[in-house]
Amino acid sequence: MDMEKGSLCKYYAAGYCHYGSKCNGSHDAQAILDYTNGWLRGEDAVGTLSAQDTRLAQPQKFKAIVILDLEGKDEIIEFPVLILACDTWTELGRWHRWCRPTGFPSVDQMQPEQANLNSDAIPFGQAVTELNEFLAGFGLVDQQGNPQLEFVCCICGNWDIGSQIPKCCGIARMQHPSYFDQWINLKDFALNFMPQHGAFAVRGMVPMMKLLKLPMVGTHHLGMDDVCNIGRVLIRLAELGAVFTETAWRDNPRRVRDISYRYPPNMRVTPETTGGRRDGRGGQRGGRDGRGGQRGGRGGRDNRGQYKRNSDVAVDMGSGAFGRGAFAYVPPNGNAMQNQHGGRDGGRRGRGGRGSRGGGWAAMAQAT
Repeated sequence: MDMEKGSLCKYYAAGYCHYGSKCNGSHDAQAILDYTNGWLRGEDAVGTLSAQDTRLAQPQKFKAIVILDLEGKDEIIEFPVLILACDTWTELGRWHRWCRPTGFPSVDQMQPEQANLNSDAIPFGQAVTELNEFLAGFGLVDQQGNPQLEFVCCICGNWDIGSQIPKCCGIARMQHPSYFDQWINLKDFALNFMPQHGAFAVRGMVPMMKLLKLPMVGTHHLGMDDVCNIGRVLIRLAELGAVFTETAWRDNPRRVRDISYRYPPNMRVTPETTGGRRDGRGGQRGGRDGRGGQRGGRGGRDNRGQYKRNSDVAVDMGSGAFGRGAFAYVPPNGNAMQNQHGGRDGGRRGRGGRGSRGGGWAAMAQAT
């Protein structure tokens, strides 16, 4: 694996890179394939995971933890999985698929420098089927994806399973597997295991690893490296005596947006608890000197009470009379869609609503 991981273009690996020759990432299809296969064999910088000191490790509720870290904006393009055994805190296996989004153009519409004709990317629905087969090989599920042993998925945030898995399963016209109806959000769990440090210290993978004195290995936001680093955090927490439990779940699998949380809002890693409201732009009601409004700012609330990732939104400085000028969502294709739900009083005073408190979560709530 002689290719630098930071140079890997994930979209090209999935079959299509919009930027073509202007992309800063590697478009060497064979090098990408070699690196991916090397990671599956444990030849990456992290290597096979195992605990160093389990003297304080406690008996666990789960037999295994299945770690995910999905990559992709509109649709999933990278789907890596790593399994940890909770009795020995050692790695059981790895699985990885590049996924080809339905929104990719056909090959005849791509420029030669944009198309990776040698990509081994598969449709997302096929990836889920193959993941079921992989998990079945460890006795965790049957061939249909029904859990057979007590295990839980772990992600760094709620987005991967809370939003993106159901969305992509819907695009694939399939029901998401039931093991995606409960999960550990590593941020929320770490906050409640180490509350003395506060939410800001565990707001993302990088600060969390710094807190635990774990060096970042590999490239952040490359899913293959991220699942390994999440695994290292889990092992360190287990070595400190953590007993893992799910932090979020769906009571009704058919109502995918109805999510229950174990911890109250003040004990979850949210824009409010990470302190971004004080100095961000926008906020729940705008901010006397903030820009945007109730759904404004960088990464403010949308109309379902969810939170946009900081990297997914761009502040719109417009100052419409009522409700305009909150923020514009900028999808990967670069076509901005104006969100016209500004502050309570919109932009009556030009920037931000009236009579308000605080700003948006801005850069302080850095997404991972």
